[in-house]
Amino acid sequence: KITKTFPGILKINIEERKPIVLLSHSSGKIIFGIDKEKIIFPIKKECLNKPFIKGLKRKNIQLGKNNKIKEIDNIINFFEINNEIDPYFWGKISYIDISNWPNLDLYFRDETEPLIKLKADIDKNKWIIFLKHYSFFRNQVEKISYIDLRFENDVIIQTQDKNSSIPIPLENNTLPKNISNH
Repeated sequence: KITKTFPGILKINIEERKPIVLLSHSSGKIIFGIDKEKIIFPIKKECLNKPFIKGLKRKNIQLGKNNKIKEIDNIINFFEINNEIDPYFWGKISYIDISNWPNLDLYFRDETEPLIKLKADIDKNKWIIFLKHYSFFRNQVEKISYIDLRFENDVIIQTQDKNSSIPIPLENNTLPKNISNH
């Protein structure tokens, strides 16, 4: 931001871009940041604590611009929805795998957290319900392999033994009181 004040003083205020997610070059060596405006830019090593986007199959990404890539647009929109509800949840994510677009897989820094599967254009209300009840899922079912939010009216919990899958209906945009009988 540049401002001119009397008498002939020019003030320049430089604000660094802050990445929301990271993107590695196809070589895997160069790391780029992506901010709220969906601008892609080179970053410093101290910014490497943000979630990585894995599986983006694009070439010819231009730095300093919004490349209008739908996968990035969806992830930034998802970030904004998430940030309205629980800004701390985003910090738990290690990387976002978009290899099976339009499905996203969220992997966490803490490996005891289950994988979360969801659609790139997840309904905001469904995500709000999920985040409000995330600890409920974790406390009700032991050894969760993943939580699947890709289905319209259900949340699916897959246990690590792979023999049981628990569908949890979203009833009137809420969850049942107890999931043990579902």
